[in-house]
Amino acid sequence: MPEEKRQTVRRLEELYARIPKFECRRGCSECCVHPIWSRAEWDRLPESRRENKASLMCQYSCADGKCEVYERRPLTCRLFGSTERLSCPYTGPDKLLTRGEEDAILRSYADILKD
Repeated sequence: MPEEKRQTVRRLEELYARIPKFECRRGCSECCVHPIWSRAEWDRLPESRRENKASLMCQYSCADGKCEVYERRPLTCRLFGSTERLSCPYTGPDKLLTRGEEDAILRSYADILKD
C-alpha cells in the first residue's frame, strides 16, 4: 500500500476512535441501509465483494444482521447509534456525541478525504 493511502487509513482510524462504541443488538441491521462509502473506505474492502447491488441493503450485511466488514465499515455505519441525528432504536453508547462533536467529526472526515 502506498504511503499516502497508509496515512489516510491511519487518519481515518484516529477519527473513528473518537466515536463512542457500544454493543449492537444481535440480528439488527438498522444501519445497513445504503451506507455511504468514501473511496478510501471502499478501497479497504475485500475486492471480491465490491459489487454494486440494486438493493438498498449493504452488500456486507448478512441475514443474521452481522456485518461482514465490521472492522472496516465506513463512517456512516460507525456514527449510527452514536448521535442524536442517527440514533439507534434499540441500543447505543452511554453518552451520545453532541451535535458539535458530530459536526467536528464530519469536518475532519471531509478534510481527510480531500487531502
